[in-house]
Amino acid sequence: YRRAITRACDQAFPPPPQLKGESLARWIDGHRWTPGQLRHNKATEVASKIKIEVARDLLGHTDIATTLRYVKVEDKRLIRAARKLG
Repeated sequence: YRRAITRACDQAFPPPPQLKGESLARWIDGHRWTPGQLRHNKATEVASKIKIEVARDLLGHTDIATTLRYVKVEDKRLIRAARKLG
């Protein structure tokens, strides 16, 4: 799975040919995604559009705390509500 994402990034975002060594490594670090990053991004998108409890179910989590680890929650009301729900 990770390898497939890396290959897709390589095809979609080929590095500039003039970059070498450390510059190339920094560029790659900023233009490659990991499976975890993709999951976090999708979880954040899902939770921004629907209730966090529904997002938990869609993401396959049994504990809402797991969902909150994946979601970038900026609304303090959501955080408090999720903690109350356990």
